[in-house]
Amino acid sequence: MALYGAPMWADALNAPNRALLRRPQRIIAARACRAYRTVGHAAACVLAGTPPWEIEAGVLSEAYWARATQRARGEAPAPEELSRAREARRKTTVELWASGLAHAQYAHHRGHTPTAPGVVWEEPRLPYLPTDTGVKNNKKEV
Repeated sequence: MALYGAPMWADALNAPNRALLRRPQRIIAARACRAYRTVGHAAACVLAGTPPWEIEAGVLSEAYWARATQRARGEAPAPEELSRAREARRKTTVELWASGLAHAQYAHHRGHTPTAPGVVWEEPRLPYLPTDTGVKNNKKEV
């Protein structure tokens, strides 16, 4: 229900709207994976295995408008083409999710680094993502 009408509102997602969308998803994802209520949005989504809704909304929006354009031209895609498009959307969602997790905003909590003596930061460990997406070890293959 959270993504209802996503093609219409996905372009209007700014920071405050994204926060409104992330809050319920974090709560649902944290409950799904039995995490503490203090777990962050990104961690809860990874543990629950659900991509962020803002990513899914953007991908659904692109798919809707592409299909609407086809219908306006009077085209009717074959079922195989629809399944290929669905698979491409899934792949795009995972790629966007992986690149978002690799982004600096999730590497360290709000940019703070530890100052305690003897504390060493390792490279952030990113979740396992399917390898059929072209993302290997969370880095895009060229």
